[in-house]
Amino acid sequence: MLKVETSEICPHDFVSAAWTEFFVSRNRGVSIETNLGWLRNMTGFYTGLRRHGRLIAGLVLRHLQDPMSLRQAGAIGLVWVAPQERGQGYSSMLLEPTIAEARRRGMNDLLLWTGKPAVYEKVGFKGADNALLGPVTAQHLAPELGKELSREVWPGRGSARGLPAFASSGARWISAGATATTLETAAGAVLAEWTGSDADVARLLDACMPPVWSLNALTGDTLPATLVASRWRVDLAPIQLRMVLPLGPERPEVDAYRLRLLDRI
Repeated sequence: MLKVETSEICPHDFVSAAWTEFFVSRNRGVSIETNLGWLRNMTGFYTGLRRHGRLIAGLVLRHLQDPMSLRQAGAIGLVWVAPQERGQGYSSMLLEPTIAEARRRGMNDLLLWTGKPAVYEKVGFKGADNALLGPVTAQHLAPELGKELSREVWPGRGSARGLPAFASSGARWISAGATATTLETAAGAVLAEWTGSDADVARLLDACMPPVWSLNALTGDTLPATLVASRWRVDLAPIQLRMVLPLGPERPEVDAYRLRLLDRI
């Protein structure tokens, strides 16, 4: 007999299963602490399925809020089903109580990122992405920034977000007026997020980025135009990984949640 469980704390066997499935089996990841340490400090909940006490499926939901519209959302990720239990509809059985719990908590929408949309279309999720990705290439040499540039390892201990599975390391670059969080991947450096004016960020990127790198941006970002006016060629395209499930009659605008790469789970 199957038992559904919901908890504010992720059980150890689920964390271990997620680490094995999404990292170890795919020859990626640095450590549980670096990639999944955020699960200990997560605001949200875990949903699992057990048979005779043995975990056979699980997922996590991280609470999000859009500061512009005050809509509440949950980001779903780490959807795991034990290999020997797949093909029996357990993903849908996980999602149903998760959706019900999200409604009970007053959330407006659920979000997730996937390359397999058919699994989630069955329960009402629809594609609604505002993310862009593409290469950025230097057109001429960078000017000197000076000595105010510094670098720290990202994520730091206790971070509410972890290093994505596709990255081997992360760094936060800091100048007097800007910050830039970058990831090292098999395909090269990726700019994941930034703070500061576009001009200050562009100057920082001139100093810290290699001649070719990738930019994860959102529709409406003005940084790409500033980079083009500086010394870079920017070629962005939609990536179409995000899906949204409204939990009420009102469907959110595609830009209701301006979540960057590091906010995905």
